[in-house]
Amino acid sequence: MADLRRDVEEFYAGFTAGDFDRAFRIFAEDVVTVEPSLGRSAFLGEWRAYDEAFKAACPDASFVLHSTVEQGDRIAAEGSFRGAFTAPLRTPLRELQPTGYSFDVAFADFFRFRGGKVVEHKVYYDQVAFGVQLGIIPPIR
Repeated sequence: MADLRRDVEEFYAGFTAGDFDRAFRIFAEDVVTVEPSLGRSAFLGEWRAYDEAFKAACPDASFVLHSTVEQGDRIAAEGSFRGAFTAPLRTPLRELQPTGYSFDVAFADFFRFRGGKVVEHKVYYDQVAFGVQLGIIPPIR
């Protein structure tokens, strides 16, 4: 039986260390990823490039896993994503200049495995709160 939590922890640890080969080895090449800023992607390379660009802009970015719930071939993970926006962030629309702001945003990830690889991955977080923490969206007062 697969240890889904261990696999998810390996993804987070690899990302945190900047070791993308380690982080992305749990994903199938045709993984379907849904992420608020990226949208829907059905190609591992696109998901990986997105994460690599964000890590380059926030080199200290890390995942802190708080809890998981497993059922069959699925695992839900809740945690915090933390770091500081200290280098330019290349996006499909434009390059965002660093603000130096720190962030600590709650997230939920949902993974579905098949044959030992993640074939479906859905990411949820509050985009507005994240943008405010990054300093790219002004706070509403």
